[in-house]
Formats: sequence, C-alpha cells, structure tokens
Amino acid sequence: MDVICIDESDDEGSSSKKNDNNRSNNVEVTAAIINDDNDHEYRVMLLMDHREFGQRTREVRNYLHEVESRINRRFNGTYCEILSLKAADYMFVARKISRATGQVVEERLFDLIIERKDVGDLASCLINKSKDFKPLSFFEAQMHKLVHCGIDRKIFLVEGDEDNFQWRTEGGGPASEDEKRKRRLRIKTTRLLVEHGRFRGVELVCTKFKDRTIQFLIYQMELLQNSFDPKDFAGMKTMQQFTDHIKEKMNDPTFQKYLELRNQPRIGDKKAMKVIRDPNEDWDISFVSPSEKNEDIKSTLEDRPTFWSRSSARRQEDAAVQPPPPP
Repeated sequence: MDVICIDESDDEGSSSKKNDNNRSNNVEVTAAIINDDNDHEYRVMLLMDHREFGQRTREVRNYLHEVESRINRRFNGTYCEILSLKAADYMFVARKISRATGQVVEERLFDLIIERKDVGDLASCLINKSKDFKPLSFFEAQMHKLVHCGIDRKIFLVEGDEDNFQWRTEGGGPASEDEKRKRRLRIKTTRLLVEHGRFRGVELVCTKFKDRTIQFLIYQMELLQNSFDPKDFAGMKTMQQFTDHIKEKMNDPTFQKYLELRNQPRIGDKKAMKVIRDPNEDWDISFVSPSEKNEDIKSTLEDRPTFWSRSSARRQEDAAVQPPPPP
C-alpha cells in the first residue's frame, strides 16, 4: 500500500502551514485515496457542521474555512466539507467514488463523532437555554443528543485554557473576578463530569488552542485512513440511518414526557424523574435525566486539564503495542 509520512510539531508557536506540509519518517499514514478495484476508489472525508453554538459569526466562518483549508492542503485535494449535521460538529465518512465518472456512488459513516466547544462557548452553553428542548440548557440538550446518537465513539472536545481566557461580559467589558471564578469552576466541574462517565460513552479530549484542535482532526483522519478496509464499507451506517436514529431518540416518548413535566411550574429534575420512575407509569425506567447532578464530583480552581498533543498520542500508541513484560 502506498504511504505518505508526516510529522507535526507540538510547539504552540510553530507555523501551521509548515506543520501540515512537513514530512518525516516518524509516522506513516496511508494514501488519502484508498483503492478498491478497477471501478471504484474510496476517500476518507471530514464533515463539519456550519453552526457553532447557534451563531454564524465571521470568526466562526473564518475558523471553519481555516480547518477546511488545512485539511485539504494536508491531503492535497478536497477532503473536508462544511454542511449541516444532525448532531455534533465533526463527523468522518468514507465515500465510494466511481473511477469512470468521478461521482460519489455511496457514502458511509465512521464510528466517530466529535462535539467541540471552546471554553467561552462552553461557559455560555452551561447557562443559556436550548431553543428546541426547553427547559434544558444548550449543553444538556447537546450532550443528550450526543449520548444517544448511535455512534460508538463519541468525543467531547474542550478547546482552550479557562485559567488564561479573556472573560468578557455580554456588553464586551472585562468580567468581574467573581464572575471569572464562577465560569472557571463551571468548566472545570463539567470536564470532571465527562471524565468520570457522567455522559455514557463520551470521551473527553482537551486542546490548548485552535491549531492543536486542527492537528487532532488531521490525526484522526490519518488513523481512519490507516484502519479503513473497503470490505467493511457495506456494514457501516449511512447518513440517513444516523439522521433517523437521532430523530427517533430526540422524539422518544419518555424524553418528551420529561420535558413536558419540566416545563410545568414548580417541577424540577427530581420531581420529573420521580414520575418517570413510578412503577405505575409506563415510561422507560432506564431513562437517564439530561439534568442529572452528581454531588460527589466537584472541582476546585486548582484542577487543570491534560492537553492533547500529537507526541502524547504517539506515546500512547507505542505503549499499546508494546509486548507484555516477561513473567
């Protein structure tokens, strides 16, 4: 199989162009186009949701186009698209392409989905209400959808360092010290909740800045290209199956009953869940509240994230393939 090689610096100040185009003998990745037979080839693609916390700001558009440009430049072609996703911010697909026409014959999903939040967005999501699933917060609604999306590997990616973030008020002025402390604690506690499995099946990844997030996405594409076997293509989910599954889960009768109860006066999470779990009622007793609290997990201002880097990922991979020590 043809291979290309890559090495990306972990230095914050390194040039992103240099990183994306640099080649070394440290890491081998499969060619971006994967051959099947004389009639078809396969292309691994990154799909990005065009929305970012419900906003279409110039900054968000610039960021998405930067990711698109970096991915396409890295793999020397069109390997990234911006569109509307039913859940999360990033998904990866394999496209079966006709050699004769160049047209996409079929598309299937990899079992990997990523919800990204920078620390500023996350602080807002934790307190602002969802438009479609009131009275849940944006964060609660998005995490409920992520948990129930039907994709096996789910990543919640937190970008940025809350301890060095320029916190602002809605009016644009600097936030007070008390408000900064509250926002930092919310983010740290949320990170601990994800780490401790509060959101079933969701992994936590922390990146320090945008360039590292893009490196992480490139790294995931390389892994998928390395591991993809065209023989597995037919067994992968279609986008329609994914969309239908999300729709079914978000319209689940128990979930809808929970929202109905929560929207009634003086009924909070505990009272709503008491109704759901009543053995005399016919609701799904395995339902987990999107607003469930874990009083045992609380953060302090001293808690720090472990930031992802390509070098740390390589060390983990090397450790995973090391033979066990002799008895």
